[in-house]
Amino acid sequence: MMKRTILVFLMTTMCATVPVVSQQKIRPIPLSEVTGTAPKETKKEILKLEEEHSLAVWNHDTATLNRLLADNWAYTNERGEVLSKEQWINNIKNRKFVMDATIHDDIRMDQFGDTVVMMGRSTSTLHYNDKVSHGPRRFEVVFVKMNGTWKLVGHFVALVPAAD
Repeated sequence: MMKRTILVFLMTTMCATVPVVSQQKIRPIPLSEVTGTAPKETKKEILKLEEEHSLAVWNHDTATLNRLLADNWAYTNERGEVLSKEQWINNIKNRKFVMDATIHDDIRMDQFGDTVVMMGRSTSTLHYNDKVSHGPRRFEVVFVKMNGTWKLVGHFVALVPAAD
């Protein structure tokens, strides 16, 4: 009876921790890890926006994505496909694009007037059109301040070739 009680306790404990673990698969980017010429305040604003964007993708929150992305936003994925805002949001909504986990590092942000270019590396696992893809990837995201609000206007992703 004691073994059964311990087994039930362990299984219950493991099941109770699954939601907490899955919610932590997107690691916020610490400001201290960001290089580049953008001012500190701009970096903080962009990091907040990028985290909101990642969480919206993770949670299939199309309303937030619609608000964050400029109308003429474009996404170029690792296969070279270029998707419009409408196509991207539909892929998220219909779960054709699903992230399992993502960690960004080697982040650089440079500001050019009302434009910020953020580049970095993403180690992630994602599903797109029923195919699994594992990072690492290099990415570049472009933000533009429009009417006082930062918007994502472009996102480019490329796989990092395996070392020989």
